[in-house]
Amino acid sequence: MIESQFLYLTTIGWRTGKQHRIEIWYVTHNEKYYIMSERGINAHWVRNINH
Repeated sequence: MIESQFLYLTTIGWRTGKQHRIEIWYVTHNEKYYIMSERGINAHWVRNINH
């Protein structure tokens, strides 16, 4: 069964070095967590994780 919830994700800005906190939707499936960016790789939080 897939269950959806929200979590708070904190990243460090790749340009500013400041903390950024967002609320994001996630699902769990087969004991794994999945989050998705509606802006794809252009979302700031995705950029922060990748840098």
